[in-house]
Amino acid sequence: MQLNSGGGLNWFKTYGEQFNDYANDIAIDNNNNNYITGSFSDTITFGTTQIIPVTSGNNVIVLKLGENGSFI
Repeated sequence: MQLNSGGGLNWFKTYGEQFNDYANDIAIDNNNNNYITGSFSDTITFGTTQIIPVTSGNNVIVLKLGENGSFI
């Protein structure tokens, strides 16, 4: 989700699957790119990319999204 300076919604996206998927932190750089860190415990899909976990516990994920919410 990204809000404009007036508090209006620019875009909103959801990601994740049926198991434990968490966003832990979100940051925005000077170019309005969004960085999201979090964790997941089972296969997860972001757009058309499927990520398979390395361990049976929590796995770390870092996403970079453009100012319109597209994957970079």
